[in-house]
Amino acid sequence: GGLILLLGIGQEAPFYGRGIGSGIHGGRIVIRGEIEDKYLGLGVKRLDMDTSLLNEVQSRIKEYCNYFNLDATKLLDENYTVLGPASSRPFAGKYTWE
Repeated sequence: GGLILLLGIGQEAPFYGRGIGSGIHGGRIVIRGEIEDKYLGLGVKRLDMDTSLLNEVQSRIKEYCNYFNLDATKLLDENYTVLGPASSRPFAGKYTWE
């Protein structure tokens, strides 16, 4: 479980890189901005932002901005991409015994 929140403060473009989220087995990765599917790692899928997760993300953003004396308004108004594991055992067929 858990939550990784990537805000990308100080940059306008979203995060780019091959294999975003590779190896994820649980939890959620929430990234400010839109991420193209070609950048997603193996075993990762795009998820919907439900009300519970939205509330948690907003709370974390407010807490972060309060701690660093930043204005949270812009971050709260942005769109976010939510990523998570493609299944409960996304790499079940990838392991081998040595």
